[in-house]
Amino acid sequence: MMDQVQRISVYILSDSVGETAQYVARAAANQFPGIEVSYKHIPFVEDAAYITEVLERIDPKDSILCFTLVVEQLRQYVIDFCKSHSIQYFDILDTPFQAFEALTGQHPVGRPGLVQRMDESYFKKIEAMEFAIKYDDGKDVTGITSADLILIGVSRTSKTPLSMYMAYRGIKVANVVDYSTAMVAQHTFTLALALSQKLPYYDEYVKSGAYSAQDRFSNFDRPFYELEGKTWGIVGMGNIGKRAAAIATAFGCKVIFYSITGKSTCTDYPQVDKDTLLRESDFLSLHCPLSDLSRNFIDKEAFRKMKKTAVLINVARGPVVNNSDLYEALVAGEIQAAGLDVLEKEPLELSNPLSRLKDSNKLIITPHLAWASVEARTRCVQGVYENIKAFMRGENRNVVNL
Repeated sequence: MMDQVQRISVYILSDSVGETAQYVARAAANQFPGIEVSYKHIPFVEDAAYITEVLERIDPKDSILCFTLVVEQLRQYVIDFCKSHSIQYFDILDTPFQAFEALTGQHPVGRPGLVQRMDESYFKKIEAMEFAIKYDDGKDVTGITSADLILIGVSRTSKTPLSMYMAYRGIKVANVVDYSTAMVAQHTFTLALALSQKLPYYDEYVKSGAYSAQDRFSNFDRPFYELEGKTWGIVGMGNIGKRAAAIATAFGCKVIFYSITGKSTCTDYPQVDKDTLLRESDFLSLHCPLSDLSRNFIDKEAFRKMKKTAVLINVARGPVVNNSDLYEALVAGEIQAAGLDVLEKEPLELSNPLSRLKDSNKLIITPHLAWASVEARTRCVQGVYENIKAFMRGENRNVVNL
């Protein structure tokens, strides 16, 4: 027959958090392996009436009271109660208090919570964290009036209407430059190569078992072509457009470009009019910001002017391409294929006709991820951090609306 385990209740009473009392009680209990201990934690006690309620619940036969109280009157009240009711107790602070008193000649100040004492800076940090948690989703705008620093996170923070609006009100707008240039350019060619080389078709051909069933070692039922010698058209010769142009050149493409505003100063590649761009481009990649000039830049009329073998890539903004017109152009074979990382409305709505086009050989859509490599996101966060540091030093870093 197994020995019966002795069960003991340990009451932790404190005028503060009570962590000290709990640690000491557990350390002592762990030295007695034959017992089972349950802990009842009563923190932040402030008056004798509440203490009395707690003490009256303690059964002297199987309970121990462990307490840390710094107010002398409350300590003595608990001690007297325990003695009169035969409750086992230990006053954790009694011996340390006596030792410090004997050495210093001082009496303890009797203020609860000093073990958790923090300086003003700490509490400001806590306050800031709580403030951010409460207001960071933007649903409650009342917090703006209490904020010391307001960060508005938007995409495309160059000379947008928002940045101009804020400039008129004396508010600086800083952006993070070039954090995603490499990744967006890379994704441009990821889409273009997947479509031009018919990768979705040939991947499915192998995985379906058709390749295993054929006699010959190779299959090229769907024709595909090299980039070398093709014309690569670009709309928007900014940093990303220039990176895409350099990559296209490395593939052996002839690069031409169109400027939405007509103000591009780029002389590295031929600048052409819109009709020439549409008529000559084998690949057309979009890298321009969204504006009244670029909205619906590629529409039904544009598709009619493009090559039937053309591949369209949009990594700019969704509304630059009219999605309904693109659907009709793909179904009718007015262009060969399209690769999109952006849509008119995001996420993709089921009412968007492109959601019905399931053929990945004609259309590949990715969920607005071209900017979001691990490296790009790291650069973005670091850039925001550097902008804030500069602002706090009174410096202008990447300010776009001065």
